[in-house]
Amino acid sequence: MIRFARRRAATATAGASARPAHLAQELQTHPRRVAAGHAAKPSILPEHAPIHGTRALAYGVSPEASAHRRSRRRAPAALALIAAFAVTLGALGGAVAPAHAVGAGTVTVTVAGDPSKVGVADTAAPTTLVVSGSGFQSIQGGFGGVYVLFGWNAGPGWEPSAGGSTGVTYRYVADDPNAPAGYQLFVPFPGSSTEAEGNGGSVNPDGTWSAELTIAGPVFTPVDAVDTGETIDCTQVQCGIMTIGAHGVVNPSNESFTPIAFEDFSAPTPTPEPEPAADAEPTEEPTATADAETTAAEGGDATPWIIAGAVAVVLIGGGAIAIVLMRRRRAAAAAQAAGSSGTAPAPPTERE
Repeated sequence: MIRFARRRAATATAGASARPAHLAQELQTHPRRVAAGHAAKPSILPEHAPIHGTRALAYGVSPEASAHRRSRRRAPAALALIAAFAVTLGALGGAVAPAHAVGAGTVTVTVAGDPSKVGVADTAAPTTLVVSGSGFQSIQGGFGGVYVLFGWNAGPGWEPSAGGSTGVTYRYVADDPNAPAGYQLFVPFPGSSTEAEGNGGSVNPDGTWSAELTIAGPVFTPVDAVDTGETIDCTQVQCGIMTIGAHGVVNPSNESFTPIAFEDFSAPTPTPEPEPAADAEPTEEPTATADAETTAAEGGDATPWIIAGAVAVVLIGGGAIAIVLMRRRRAAAAAQAAGSSGTAPAPPTERE
């Protein structure tokens, strides 16, 4: 090996001595310039000369070959950067997942057990309401979800997306985290990291959800950042159900307000008064003619037969009387004639 090293050194010395003096000096001071100017010339160094950076150019390696080797060295670093970028996008994928139901959410409120009562609560006792939402934004695996609250707000612009804040533009009934009574709800996004904290189901992929919320009564004392200790009477100001983005995530698509009115559910339901009956039209009193017509209609043809029978009796009776009178007259006349002649009259025959 010592002999091979001496031979290699001797070859390199011979090659160096064969260079022109000015080229050797230029090569030492400006190796890149010399390599560019003599790239097409054959290398004057041994084929196994080291190739590292500018030394490769100084030893006669072309710029294209040197650039190719540099790109091969930089490729792993570029791949590492691309992989890191891909991992970052994957980590953010849940936060930028597309929404399935983007738009202004709407809420309907009915009394649990009595769906006929809509948008009302009892003034004398706690009321359990069935609160149902539709048209809400649902983000699969998204952070947070929807808060469902009962309270008061200052009107247009109360929403967090409009710059509103709790204690200033809206106030609500807070629940006790140690003994929750259902005064406020958290409806998380499906697959959210906070889904286990929800107490109102979850937002379905189509943007719908439903849960039960309890209203203790029309008067409450809000506990928030302001915490002034004042009470709010919802029989004097308009209160209702509010929905906002949960866990500090502002989401205008999930902000809504549904008014609630208060009634005394224990009061008897007023019975509606019956409508007055329409005046009956006066009926005409039946007359004798009408009675006769009715009797004739009911008796069929009996009346004509009765009349005919009466007429027959009259005629027969009258004829019998007339015959008797005629016989008497004839008898009297015959007796008178016999008296005048002195003979007795003959008895009347059957023909007479």
